[in-house]
Amino acid sequence: EADITWNTFTGLSGCGFALRADGNEETPNYYLVMATRGANGHVLWANFVNGERKETQDFYARGIDPNFTSANDTTNKLTVVGQGSLLTIFTNGTQVGQVINDARKNGFVSMAAVSESGRTLCTFTNAWLWILN
Repeated sequence: EADITWNTFTGLSGCGFALRADGNEETPNYYLVMATRGANGHVLWANFVNGERKETQDFYARGIDPNFTSANDTTNKLTVVGQGSLLTIFTNGTQVGQVINDARKNGFVSMAAVSESGRTLCTFTNAWLWILN
């Protein structure tokens, strides 16, 4: 979980987390959960296999979370709870989606900034990671 303040050039750029990553720098395997400014606020989940996006799910965060704001220089809290093959995604404490995928059960976690083009600035504060058993 982290509070994420963003300033992006395009709506398809965003900020979030790479999850359950295998650490391979050439052809990485990981999940990506990213909040975007597109269409006033979406959260995307993607499964990357050998460096290529294989699956994607799109959640309209702004339509579910009344506190989600897509303007530049604003802050949203992004939370991902992973329990086995179930990932539950929250923005500002509101559940916006769930994904079931058993491609990977463990791995590294990192913060991510994704840019379609131009500049993307993501500031992460109050970030924490809690390992569930």
